[in-house]
Amino acid sequence: MEGEMAGLTDAQRSETEFDLISAREEVVERLRNQMSFAEKALAALLLANGGALIGLFTFIGNVVGKANAPVKFSTPFLWGGFACFSLGIALVLITHLFAFFSQLAFYNQAAQEMWRHQRTLSRAEVDKDMAAELAFHKQGNAHMKVAIVVLCAALLCFIVGSGLSLAGVLPA
Repeated sequence: MEGEMAGLTDAQRSETEFDLISAREEVVERLRNQMSFAEKALAALLLANGGALIGLFTFIGNVVGKANAPVKFSTPFLWGGFACFSLGIALVLITHLFAFFSQLAFYNQAAQEMWRHQRTLSRAEVDKDMAAELAFHKQGNAHMKVAIVVLCAALLCFIVGSGLSLAGVLPA
């Protein structure tokens, strides 16, 4: 038949070619997303926790340096604040790692989809095997959920660290 290639109609071939182009574009976009998300996640809470840690050190250094400083410190609260900010920094780095693994899995999913469409075009028959795509999608979602939980924990460290630090420098 004219217009058909060994099992694919013109409409199927056209749709598969469109899907292949879309999948290729998504592979490129996923890589951009991976880099962008990693940069933003790392910068946001790393800056918050790291800045708070440096600010607390600076504040204590300035107050302690004055001979008649009216502020009395509660060392356990301050150590707790330091610990929370430090843990928050570590959690941001862990979040960054899970965000990377999440986007890597989604990238692999998009690549598997692209290759499935290429197989469809090369074999002239619709390839419906999406098992690899679904496995990578599930893996990406799992990493993403862990990253979100760890990121929330880093935010909680910032909030708790701020409260402890404030309690450590307030008058009794």
